[in-house]
Amino acid sequence: MTVSDKNVGVIGIGMMGGALAECMVNSGTISKERLSIFDIDKGKVESIGSKLNCNRAASIKEVVDWSDILIIAVKPQSMSEVLSEIGMWRHHLIVSIAAGIPTDVIEGELKEEPEPRVIRVMPNIACTVAASASAYCAGKHATIEDVEAVHEILSSAGIACEVPESLMDAVTGLSGGGIAFMCMIIEALADAGVYEGIDRRTAQMLAAQTVTGAGKLLLELGSNPEFVKDMVASPGGTTIRGIDVLEQYGVRGAMISAVKASAERSRELGLILRDKLEDED
Repeated sequence: MTVSDKNVGVIGIGMMGGALAECMVNSGTISKERLSIFDIDKGKVESIGSKLNCNRAASIKEVVDWSDILIIAVKPQSMSEVLSEIGMWRHHLIVSIAAGIPTDVIEGELKEEPEPRVIRVMPNIACTVAASASAYCAGKHATIEDVEAVHEILSSAGIACEVPESLMDAVTGLSGGGIAFMCMIIEALADAGVYEGIDRRTAQMLAAQTVTGAGKLLLELGSNPEFVKDMVASPGGTTIRGIDVLEQYGVRGAMISAVKASAERSRELGLILRDKLEDED
């Protein structure tokens, strides 16, 4: 399946859904004529719809009737209501951005359809600037073509990789929460720059670009962090002195613990949401 010749509907035009819609059109992954959007907040629909000049659906049913690929970008607690309102799915590929809801639960909600094709995705907030680190996993009925289509969609917003569903909570902790963790690092670097006499605006710009540059180096060189670190940390120099302090304060351990804690909370929320959806049935 190629995305360019498919109609794509997006239900939920919040931060993630709206950003993904913009990335798909702006990257040329799909044309504006192939996109339909819906949200209960008519202001969001009008804002994104006017920017992209795409179809603004008046109801969920209209999006469903329009679409070959249906992206559901609503809050997890709203998922059951959306699925029940849609009814028979027929031929759709269902792409869920609802955090914590496993593919088998969504498949169970679509019991009218014998083999619902579902793919669960986890972008991060950087999709709003087309720099997301996204992961996805396929449900048991999704085809190879479905997976390729979702990879193409997510790649319009950054990088994307397929993982087993058992690792989606780990992805939530790593790339989902990692944006916030990196912002804390950037803030701390900027504070240190201010302490040393750099003005706040310049310090923050330098800190943000430094973190961006580190990531770009790793991705483009295809190397590991230790290699890049050793490129900078010359014997007896300034950087190795700073690294010694970071090790003393346990920065490495703190980052590992933060990702583990975030992943564990994702697992907890997933169990709560699963129980809630099953109780509603």
